[in-house]
Amino acid sequence: MRYNHRFSARITPLVIVVVLAAAVVSPVGAQGLGCIPDPDQQRIELGAPGADGTTQHVALSDPSVAVGVHFTVTQADAALLYIGDQWYDLSLYLYIRGSCKAQGGWEKLIRAWSVRAEQRVIQFMRPNEQIVNLQPGEYLMVAQYDPAGNEPLDPDKGFTARVATALPYCSLDPTDVLQPNPVAPSIMVPRRPDDALYQLGLSIDPPNEPDRVPFTLMSFNAFVSPPYTDLFDFSWTFDGKPLQLDPSSFLYQVPVEGLPPAPGGQHTIQVTATGARYYPDPALTHLPPTLSVTCTFKTAASHASTRQGL
Repeated sequence: MRYNHRFSARITPLVIVVVLAAAVVSPVGAQGLGCIPDPDQQRIELGAPGADGTTQHVALSDPSVAVGVHFTVTQADAALLYIGDQWYDLSLYLYIRGSCKAQGGWEKLIRAWSVRAEQRVIQFMRPNEQIVNLQPGEYLMVAQYDPAGNEPLDPDKGFTARVATALPYCSLDPTDVLQPNPVAPSIMVPRRPDDALYQLGLSIDPPNEPDRVPFTLMSFNAFVSPPYTDLFDFSWTFDGKPLQLDPSSFLYQVPVEGLPPAPGGQHTIQVTATGARYYPDPALTHLPPTLSVTCTFKTAASHASTRQGL
């Protein structure tokens, strides 16, 4: 399972002090024809984050300085983005390099999100989190101080930047919503709904139907953002029938040849995450909601059987 444990339980963050003398422009460049220039920023290299994620703690000393977290995706994956542990409001932007590598710029802005400086909801300042299906390539997650949050920047208090990857999700709850791109309002970009404190995703491995052949182990993986799976009980149904799994199980596995027959060879998997334990901070206590996702899939074997009329 990918990205399912609390950050503080497993990670000793590396502190990076950000000090630049010159003022910088907004990280959101013009988006239209041509490439977006590389935003002025303090660059942090995360490499190619995997299932366990890569985390760094950033100490920000200048409110005009953006922090750019550069990472690479080596295969089609879902990226779980996190800008959190904030003492002041930060906005999150995600750029894709795309066709602009030779120019040193970015093809487009694909995510822009701020939670409007909500305080004492989850953590002191609500973290910025997104789950995004990405294609192989280079990406830049930018964190920018937002003075509209009315919290002054304290150079002695930083924030945490994290990127983890999972297999591409087949469904999310709640689903993303479309919003106007902040620099090109005619272009709509998806984002997590403002009121979604938690989001549930489901991935299927292998993700591609031709790879789901006999003697292949299929894995159905539920993940939660933020990654507090211990606050939820999970229940599963397969083709409408409940599975007898432990409530803590966010992973279900079955070999292809163990799948039951299905009309047209199409199967349905559903996982429901029920908020069962309260968020442990006494000042911010709440019971997470119930979330549920459903995905359909076929295997290579079922597809062949359907063609043959079996």
